[in-house]
Amino acid sequence: MSNLNPFPGLLADSLESRGWQVHDNEPRKYLRTAYDAVIIHWPDHFSTTRSLPVAWLRTGMFFALLSYLKLRGAQVVRIVHDVDELHRHRRLLRRINRKLSAWLTDQYVFLSASSRAAFAARFPELASPDHQTLFHPHFRAHAPAPTTTAPARASLRFVGDIRVYKGLDRFLALYAEQRIATPLEIIGHCDDPEYAATIQTLIDKARDAGCSIDWDDRRPGHDELDTIIAQSAAIVLPYTVCWNSGMAVKVLEHSTALLCADLPLFREIGESVGPWITCYQPDGSDLAAQIDSVIHYRVLKKDADMLSHYLDSLTWDSFAAGFEGALA
Repeated sequence: MSNLNPFPGLLADSLESRGWQVHDNEPRKYLRTAYDAVIIHWPDHFSTTRSLPVAWLRTGMFFALLSYLKLRGAQVVRIVHDVDELHRHRRLLRRINRKLSAWLTDQYVFLSASSRAAFAARFPELASPDHQTLFHPHFRAHAPAPTTTAPARASLRFVGDIRVYKGLDRFLALYAEQRIATPLEIIGHCDDPEYAATIQTLIDKARDAGCSIDWDDRRPGHDELDTIIAQSAAIVLPYTVCWNSGMAVKVLEHSTALLCADLPLFREIGESVGPWITCYQPDGSDLAAQIDSVIHYRVLKKDADMLSHYLDSLTWDSFAAGFEGALA
């Protein structure tokens, strides 16, 4: 997973800089090493990827190993990236995964106040005042310095993997329905052939309605992703569910404005960054006006200072310092 998301590696680096010894995912070491703590990020990954028989085997092996490490004295700390599963298949296996995760976890670390509230509402029996809430850090330790190249044109961009929970299908339908004149550029790949076909159909319908939409069907690497974001007029995050967003932090890190679905997390970030985040109504009734606002957003000094102050509070060192409380 670290190849897909830099979060685990950046956390490991920040903990090591504070004197912790951190081991990567190396199963051969597990049987002969006694750990103080085991950090888990996405336990549902073992149950929702690969073929179903392999997923059952991987789920069993993962929780058997986790149980063994806990019996040897390890504390299990789970970072809650997603309050609920983002997949809707393999319900029985996911339910087993969820139960075992809850049974084995000693401490939860939440990446936003809104995700903690959603978790407490979803799993009240697991809610505890002792759990940590540490907002998702920025990616400056990973990303290159942003470029200062101006956007080629005043277009809105969707960047990254195309997945159902990100709501691109609904957004494209609203684009066509409202006959949005602003060009939309999609840079990302969809691993689900059926959903990819749906996206293409919606793009065709939006074009028939007079919208200008381009789809660059590929998966940009981390460094290229940074460049794309830095050169964008604005990025859209039309998610249907979201409890934390490394992408939102990454976009703001490059001083690029965001257009977001009206979700608690984005409202929470908006309280700290002001006009850098613009939310649109679920029915799309204000979509044209909000797109025009975010595309032509003129940065004032007070807005730049607000964003800088916010990002300065999201360092990996401060996150690691708070995270030590979950390891104590």
